[in-house]
Amino acid sequence: MWKSINRKKEKSFIVAPTLAMLALLIGCGGGGNDQRDIVFLSATMDGGTVGGAGNYIEVEMIKSVEATTGSLEVEIARGTNFALEPSVATAVLDNYEMTFQRIDGGSPNLTTNSGPLGLSISVFGGNSSRTFEIPIVTTFQKLYSDFGQAFRSSPDPVEFRVTIKINAHSEAGDAMTTSTSFTILCGVFEPTDELIPSIVSFNYADSVALGNDWLASWTTSGTVLGGTLVTPFGDSVNLFGTDFPVGVFRQNTSFLASLFDEQTGSVQFPNALLVVGNFFGSSLSTGGIDSVTVFDRGAPSDADVTIDEFFADRYSLFVGDAATLTWVVSNQPSSLGILPESFSGVPVDFSDKDLSFDSVSIVPDATVRPILKASKVFNSSEDTRFLDQELTVAGRGGPQDPVIEFFSVSHTNVPRYQQVAFFWKVSGDYEKVELLPINGQVKDVTGRESFLSPPLNRLGANTFTLVATGVGGEPIVSTSLTVTVGDEEVNLPPTITITNIAPGASIDNGDEGAFSFRIDDPENRPSSWTVFLVAGDSAIYGPSFGLIPTGHGDATVTFNDSQGSLNGFLTFEISAYDDDDYGYSGNGNRTISLITFNTTGRRTDNAPTITNVAFTPGNPGGDLLPGQDGVLSFTIFDPDTQDLRWEVSIIAGDFGGTLNGSTDYTQGSVGTGRGDITVRYQDDPDSTDDAVVFLIKVTELLVGEPQSTSVVFRVNYLIDTDGTIRFAHNGMYNNGMGIVDPTQRISFYLNYTGTLNTVAGAFFVDHALTIPAPLLSVVMDLQHGSTDPGRIADLDFDRNFIIPLNDNENFGECLFGGYFDFPGEDTSAGAEPSPVTDGVSRWYFVFDVESFRADTGTTLNLPILDGDRRNYFINVMAFDEDNTEEDLQLLLTVESVN
Repeated sequence: MWKSINRKKEKSFIVAPTLAMLALLIGCGGGGNDQRDIVFLSATMDGGTVGGAGNYIEVEMIKSVEATTGSLEVEIARGTNFALEPSVATAVLDNYEMTFQRIDGGSPNLTTNSGPLGLSISVFGGNSSRTFEIPIVTTFQKLYSDFGQAFRSSPDPVEFRVTIKINAHSEAGDAMTTSTSFTILCGVFEPTDELIPSIVSFNYADSVALGNDWLASWTTSGTVLGGTLVTPFGDSVNLFGTDFPVGVFRQNTSFLASLFDEQTGSVQFPNALLVVGNFFGSSLSTGGIDSVTVFDRGAPSDADVTIDEFFADRYSLFVGDAATLTWVVSNQPSSLGILPESFSGVPVDFSDKDLSFDSVSIVPDATVRPILKASKVFNSSEDTRFLDQELTVAGRGGPQDPVIEFFSVSHTNVPRYQQVAFFWKVSGDYEKVELLPINGQVKDVTGRESFLSPPLNRLGANTFTLVATGVGGEPIVSTSLTVTVGDEEVNLPPTITITNIAPGASIDNGDEGAFSFRIDDPENRPSSWTVFLVAGDSAIYGPSFGLIPTGHGDATVTFNDSQGSLNGFLTFEISAYDDDDYGYSGNGNRTISLITFNTTGRRTDNAPTITNVAFTPGNPGGDLLPGQDGVLSFTIFDPDTQDLRWEVSIIAGDFGGTLNGSTDYTQGSVGTGRGDITVRYQDDPDSTDDAVVFLIKVTELLVGEPQSTSVVFRVNYLIDTDGTIRFAHNGMYNNGMGIVDPTQRISFYLNYTGTLNTVAGAFFVDHALTIPAPLLSVVMDLQHGSTDPGRIADLDFDRNFIIPLNDNENFGECLFGGYFDFPGEDTSAGAEPSPVTDGVSRWYFVFDVESFRADTGTTLNLPILDGDRRNYFINVMAFDEDNTEEDLQLLLTVESVN
């Protein structure tokens, strides 16, 4: 197996980690191996060598709070030429311990990390070393540790010397250990432009009467530690963190009276300036206004009044909601008015308002178009301007009979013990909405539009009824549907997530590289994986297969590109199986993922590009079926070469198909430097493969050093081409209402204080036990590739906390939270009543300590010994109206702090 790859030198920070190699020689009993100097272990972290020119491991502390991991390689070697028994020559890696020491001698420090390994290595065969990813600085340490808190308040780089100790034992029972040391740099690394705060808006009055207040307001984004407001009148006002993200400043203009003693008109002042900043830089704005005018009330201007701005803070409301109307009016208005003059019976009062720049709040009871009227009386004539804005208010007058517009379910046929999600829409006015039977009872679902059932265990047809009761108890309307429960077993395929590629997606020809991925099985079953080089250059790579005993684990494959291969790319196919025999059981499911590296070593400036790659099945909007035709389309472009040749070939999967009526290869050329290419694909109806993999290549012609570019594109059978579902935002919040509040967001990591598995303790967010978490919510925002979040029709969800115990189910309810404009939007902004283009649909569930109670009602499936950790997997499956599926698996870690 190839050693892990050294990181590329990128910043001036990067220097060498050193390897401290300790080899504890062991004595083994029995037979011809009864002597010392038999086998020993050594460890390497990210390619570091003793005294060599290695690298820092950069730990990003703010821009990304995901755990920083490192690639650790442990090797076993023999110290003798005697024949060895397998038990002596095989080591089991038990666990690791990681300690930190600040190089500057300061404090606070990072706390010790430790974790299990459970891997075996042997001097026999090809398993003489194992490489795996381990966390170096965890998300919890970045967010909640003493060092993490201190760093966020003063983000200066800090170096740590890190020592990893590996504890192991031979299968003959002898203890073994080795360690390695390296250096990390905790800091914030370039680029840091996105960490500089921005000024979203900066507004102020450009015309104000002497004696009135000059008013300025602003909104910022990002972390703002302070700022300065330079008024038009030369004053510098210090601003602090509490003045952001929204702030207002007023300054009375009476002190300018002396400027009007010898003149009767107005005085011009320069524009205002707002500067905001933090550790990473500053931003400034003048609000886009050229100058500010202060006029004498006794000498008004003869300029016509103008309404520069009239806007609302929100345009879609529900009955009872308030809206704030703001105006900017120039040239000395004499009076303002709003039509209509009252809202919900309350007149609009302008008596204490600045006529040039101010705002009022209204509570409309119906959709309305408020009109701002600005008037100015001058020389016995009146000048008047109008400007309006429409506000939409949801609600009707008088009760309307309820109507059940639809009532549907995520699956009409399910295996036993699976959950289903019910969806409905009730219009009109009603007192309550009920769903039955849920565990033999009526479930009140008033105010909701979805419900996740408990596990269904009654075989056969199960009838569910939705009942809506009108105002005053009449009328009562209902509709029913049936879910058939079978006795077959649920068996979902595992997921593959690419977690890291090194040194990047492009490498020089002949260089080394690596990629890491994670396997997660929804049923928490043992899984296996294989990796094959399916296209491109020749390469030596390994390991090519592996086991994931728990169904959830990581793997890393390293490779060495062949120097003489000039195809320009390497494509690996990763297969994950939900069994431990690599899919040979016949009952397993498989998931496949492709990963491609560009391996050209030639110049890439002005190279051709391939974009807009897509495959459209022969039945538009449907799926690719065996024997069906379709169109592969793409765009080629070269900025400096007109003559281009393109080629399309089938390199993996179903080789029985044809391209443009020929075999598995077709080509063409363009003479304009650009072309929109379409290739007809006809699938082989006798094929039993599950996909076809295309290679698209474009090459320059008639030039001295032709450049080429390749793209590998995989098309699965039964794939939906209408769009994709994306979990655009997911997070855990320290509230039990599914509310997105940035100040309440926490990591998927909890501390638990319970000491008995029958008596509930409490959850805390931090080790100091100062941030309690009595009731939590996990919020997920889903987005559809068609830009319409309403296409996401179904959501299957289970939080079956069965690891490591098997006696508690804890299936919960997943609730629909409405539609929002963008992922992670603060709930206080208010949900939209209907889907929003390019918006999201929000779902959430809640849990507390009791959610981990076993179904027997006695034991808690939580750690009770100091330092024990348990991982809980939360599975979410979303479906759109065309049954496209996207899965999300969240990992929650709970650690005992007793």
